[in-house]
Amino acid sequence: MEAVVFVGGVSLGQSATSIPIAAIVGLMCGLVCGGIIYAFASRSTLSTFLIVMTNLILLIGAGLFSKAVGYFQVNTFNRLLGVDVDVAGGDGPGS
Repeated sequence: MEAVVFVGGVSLGQSATSIPIAAIVGLMCGLVCGGIIYAFASRSTLSTFLIVMTNLILLIGAGLFSKAVGYFQVNTFNRLLGVDVDVAGGDGPGS
């Protein structure tokens, strides 16, 4: 999963030579995460491992859900007021 995230993020806006670097970094991050999970699983009991991993997966799911709700809110705002609302231009703070 990490490799897909790294390659997808790079391949959209960069040249083709940067894709192998992103794939290698994604694979390395996946191996490190897998090694950490394996080390934790081998040192803990099964019930502790399952409780911790379930909580981790729930946190990831909650983050994805909150991002989806935010995207729906932005979409509704853009459909009501138009996408040109934020490009009004200005010279003050935040513009």
